Amino acid sequence: MQNFLLKKLVPLAQAEGLATKSLNTVKPNNLPTDSNFFVLLGKILNFSFQIVGVVVLGAILYAGFLLLTAGGDEEKLSLARKIIAYSVAGVVILALSFALVKWLLADASSPFKANS
Repeated sequence: MQNFLLKKLVPLAQAEGLATKSLNTVKPNNLPTDSNFFVLLGKILNFSFQIVGVVVLGAILYAGFLLLTAGGDEEKLSLARKIIAYSVAGVVILALSFALVKWLLADASSPFKANS
């Protein structure tokens, strides 16, 4: 029955201009595309930003522990203050780089827009 319908309907559709491709044409739809690459890159970068965020949080907690247990030792106090200052600077750099990467990935993964 299916063969009969194909034999009758395909020539009719071709005559009407509805079918422009042969039935034997196979188009694989699992080939990688640009958007898949950018999605993977975004996931990798998100994961790396999360790891860096955890490391910065650990550094701030360590500095806080040093600050609490310094007991008046100026060397430990200055070390704790340096760790906190560098950790805050790291958070700022991390936030800026995260925003920059998100902006670049969104711009690169979207198709070129025509100027209107």
